[in-house]
Amino acid sequence: MNRYTIPSAIMPFSDESFPGLVMRYGDRYRLRDPRRLFDRIKPPNMTLWRLCSVDPSTHLGRDIQALTGMDDATFVRASLWHPDQHQNSILGQKVWRELLRVERRTCCPLCLQDSTHHRAVWLIHSMPVCAVHGAWLRDHCHQCRKPYEWRGHNTYRCANQRCLADIRNAPVEHLQSENMRGIAGLHRILHADDPTAEAPFGMPFGTLLETCFTLGKWAHGHERKARPPGFVQRHHWKLPDMMNAGWDAFQDWPHGFHRYLERLREKSGQRRGGLGIHKTYGELPSLIYEWAREPWGAEIGKEFANYSSRNPSSAASLGRLQRYAPGATLDFKYQTSADAGAAIGVSTQTAQRIAARRNSLARGLDGMRPTSLIPTDEIARLRNIADDTLSGEQARKLLGIGVKIFLPLVDAGIIPVLPAEERVYIVRKFSSSAMSALLAKMTLSVPEMTEEAADAAGFTKLIAATSVGRTVTDIIRAIVEERLKPVACIAGKPGIGHLRLLMKDVERIVPHKRTTMSTLDAATLIGVNYYNLNLWAKSGFLCTVRSNRNSEPGVRITHEDWEAFRREYVTAGELGRDLGSPANPHIASHLSFIGVEPISGPGTDRGQGCARGDLRGTDHH
Repeated sequence: MNRYTIPSAIMPFSDESFPGLVMRYGDRYRLRDPRRLFDRIKPPNMTLWRLCSVDPSTHLGRDIQALTGMDDATFVRASLWHPDQHQNSILGQKVWRELLRVERRTCCPLCLQDSTHHRAVWLIHSMPVCAVHGAWLRDHCHQCRKPYEWRGHNTYRCANQRCLADIRNAPVEHLQSENMRGIAGLHRILHADDPTAEAPFGMPFGTLLETCFTLGKWAHGHERKARPPGFVQRHHWKLPDMMNAGWDAFQDWPHGFHRYLERLREKSGQRRGGLGIHKTYGELPSLIYEWAREPWGAEIGKEFANYSSRNPSSAASLGRLQRYAPGATLDFKYQTSADAGAAIGVSTQTAQRIAARRNSLARGLDGMRPTSLIPTDEIARLRNIADDTLSGEQARKLLGIGVKIFLPLVDAGIIPVLPAEERVYIVRKFSSSAMSALLAKMTLSVPEMTEEAADAAGFTKLIAATSVGRTVTDIIRAIVEERLKPVACIAGKPGIGHLRLLMKDVERIVPHKRTTMSTLDAATLIGVNYYNLNLWAKSGFLCTVRSNRNSEPGVRITHEDWEAFRREYVTAGELGRDLGSPANPHIASHLSFIGVEPISGPGTDRGQGCARGDLRGTDHH
């Protein structure tokens, strides 16, 4: 099927818009309405913009291509059509339709002086400045003040039939070049041979354009959702600054991105909520979450996650930040209390309490309010402390001793106890390294032998070396202070409790010393019944004490009290020995007969032993 082609078809400029090309045809044929160019192919009643956005693969699209005489590549580049109904194509690059100016023309008078064709970049509503001349684009006639519409004889005149003012003569207002770096950068990328290669991270031009516009809005405090056409109209004069802010976020990577994030953090007080990543950065995390799944967005997501982990105000967990950099290895400077608890092996609340006690909770945006974040270095320190601490049971097992030996060693300071502020677990009071050092010090260079060999050699067990006045603590202290050297350790049974000693060394270095005596020992000394001595103690004649030493349990008698008792009282048996008749049972009766009554005895207070009388200095004869 042969399709109609306009004789001497006009080829578009490399930067020309399709509606502008149609208007140039209108100028050639003096068409008041450029759409009449398509009359020969009888299209439906459509606006010029819609006619220029027809799908090239449709029957109407092929008719328009044949009419204008363009080859496939040229027509695809010139056409405004894109498969996504919310997008259009500008010079072959997908652009969000909301960012395009559809109903009006915009143009740069200085560009029209160079060439009267309409540039495709002027269709982008969010780029209101000419990147070539730095002049603000015009969309109203400088004479009749009416907007430039897609009608009229040509692109360089006002569409008003009564005006037809030459736009090339319109006054222009310039913007300083340093204030249009964002628009200039986007203009350069759009007109590059390979825009994707020129864009940061290979980002598609349309995405970069939308990103610069969105990031610029947020940077200037406009975080509420608003349709771009109305927003651009209201904030027309601020758009260059906004586009600069968005553009700068991807320059001097990653420092420009960090500066942008800092700018958003400064505005966190204007957002609702207490803490959190959306409180800190607004809607940016949601946008980066979408980018992270694109090949060009992986690096952006990774840098965002790393930056957020280094800034505790985001209060974001390791797992949440990992969503922005799937598969990447991140350098987290802070982690949440939940992450810390999992790493240390405690609950989230315990991890937060420990960090608060150690004053290691990260601070919020204002530097005063603590977040739930804990520095990763501090978590590593806490984990090392937790790994190095033991409970009492674990410490006893390591040392190879029981509770009765362990507790006195703790009380004596031989086994150190960690201060409460240095613990991670409440019940883990002891340092594993300290316990190991103590064990090594006591068993260093001690030869090993079997238990049978040690018994055959006559070596004494640690517990067997104790006696009244010589406790296990005394012996162990002597070993720790290197005054006493163990002679053997039982093979296969590491620990203090399995050391063997030479008894003569123990007797020499840790001599036997009794601080008190039992009532049985005292009764044996003076040759009376044990129960009778207890009766004297209950009657108040003999003072007794209760010893707190494990080796001297129960009711005891101090040496001082015993000496005082002996100075005050004498037994009938002792008097008998003095008189030469120690076995005489009538001594007490004889003393009573001569008027010396006994203080205590079987006949006096039902004592079950010889009576005791105060006879010192009495004439027994």
